[in-house]
Amino acid sequence: MASETKREKTRVCCLDLDEDCLNLLKDRFDVYDGSLGKPIDVSGKNHGGLNLLLNYELPQNIHEYDIFIEDMIRPDRIPYNTEENTRTEILGSKAYYFISNASQTIFDPCPYGSSILNYSLHKDRNRPAIRIAFQAPYQLVKYVIRDINDYYSSQSIEHNNYEHLVDCCSSNMVGTEVKLCDCILSRVLFEPFLNDVSYCQIYEHPTVWDNNGEKRVKDDQFLPLLMNRTGGVVSYFFMSKNDIILVLPQTKRKRELLQKVMQEFLFKYFSGYFPEVEESLWLNQSIYYLPGQEELLREKEELIAEYNERLIALEEKIEMNSNEYSFLHKLLTATGDELVEACLEYFKWLGFKDVIDKDKELDKEFNEEDIQINTEDKGLLLVEIKGINGTSTDAQCSQIFKNVFRRREEQQRFDVFGLYIVNNERGVEPLSRTIPPFNQQQIKDAVNEKRGLCYTWQLFNLYFEIEDGIITKQEAQSILFNNGLIDFRPKVNEVAVPHKYYGQHTIVCLKIDNVKISVGDFFFYEEDGRWKKLKILTIKDGDEKFQSVSKGNYGFELDRRCPNKKMLYVKQ
Repeated sequence: MASETKREKTRVCCLDLDEDCLNLLKDRFDVYDGSLGKPIDVSGKNHGGLNLLLNYELPQNIHEYDIFIEDMIRPDRIPYNTEENTRTEILGSKAYYFISNASQTIFDPCPYGSSILNYSLHKDRNRPAIRIAFQAPYQLVKYVIRDINDYYSSQSIEHNNYEHLVDCCSSNMVGTEVKLCDCILSRVLFEPFLNDVSYCQIYEHPTVWDNNGEKRVKDDQFLPLLMNRTGGVVSYFFMSKNDIILVLPQTKRKRELLQKVMQEFLFKYFSGYFPEVEESLWLNQSIYYLPGQEELLREKEELIAEYNERLIALEEKIEMNSNEYSFLHKLLTATGDELVEACLEYFKWLGFKDVIDKDKELDKEFNEEDIQINTEDKGLLLVEIKGINGTSTDAQCSQIFKNVFRRREEQQRFDVFGLYIVNNERGVEPLSRTIPPFNQQQIKDAVNEKRGLCYTWQLFNLYFEIEDGIITKQEAQSILFNNGLIDFRPKVNEVAVPHKYYGQHTIVCLKIDNVKISVGDFFFYEEDGRWKKLKILTIKDGDEKFQSVSKGNYGFELDRRCPNKKMLYVKQ
């Protein structure tokens, strides 16, 4: 029996690719580990003009390589070495050096290497070479070249690092926020990587003359795959008679992305370049579909399209919701007029009818407080608001009292109250801030001078407590007129900490003593500065159910999970 001919491996030329990606490819292909050139550190060595040579590494039989995979971010620079930059053999009457002059600190041979590769890619080929590149910023370098035998024969030439690709570079721009384009290839390649990619170069969609030669239109050989938030292309696929190019974003998961490119794209649609691949991925071409397969795949695409439409609609709702309630986040981050505006919007949401912004409606010459709130039953509330990086000084806390005293004298009324609100330590996460941000003396002085102290983390939590029915807007309005440290705590009585939990903490066992609790009532608890409630669905002792209890050990079924080891309360 004749021996089976061993199938030749596909040759893959890798350029400046990391070890992890090289190992992935070496498992299957004949891999050449090359480079377009390593940057040379020439700082402090070139005062009289320094001779340099290119250090690219390309295979001599480059025409036999059909796949080129490159990381365009250059490797670490190497120190200048005289021996490596001196010609040892000179054939003919001319020999050239690249010259580095005094102002240059780095000699980058890569753009020149790009031009050499570009020439090789289009010479002596019967099919286009496939080029895959992890992007880098566009770089144009002006090289000075001199004949070794003629000191005065220098000439200059420019090259850029995109000459072996489709040069459609627009501008350098760095970012990490990207979105998919409206094509299948975009979703297939990048959906799992959206949070793990970055870009440093933007590309323009190239244009060509239309069939009538009257106007420029977008080249349909260019397919955008990823865009940044402003619509700039950061990844693309280009295919023409002479070029097959895939430019990818940068990522720390290069091996995973490269593997997906090979399996989900190259093996399927360019199987002729990979004769040794055994998956028979050509079967995925429509001409080889099984019965019913085309309809099922179409249904899959329709589901994906429907999902994307719903996702876009949901993202729009999320953005609208964020805009509507942005004042709540500003309570925790803002200072100055922005913080005052957030508090103004908050007080209007809280139900105050007559809220006045001092910067817009009051006489600035005589007004010092930030907001005035007029009420029919409680009187006039003057509000001083500050956003600071630390905690308040005594003077900041007491400033509002001077305003209150002045208004009482001016208007001959005694129902004028003061409230100081602070967004303290605003550069710090609220859960790590000083709570409360007032010392005992500041609180005592506020009580004596009949003024209130409040901080924005309280107001933020109060919003959710009101929405959850823990406290009403009317109750909260009234509390803002109190003296000393403002306290929005609901009026509750302590019950107990559960001693057993069941049903993923939706059933708690409590020992109660002289506290009446009924089905339909709520347990309350405090977590991270916010009060929350749990509705009581059933009360049991063994198999016996109760509508109300006041003493003994019972199991309480709740409408949702109870946190571990929290003191539970009931309303007074």
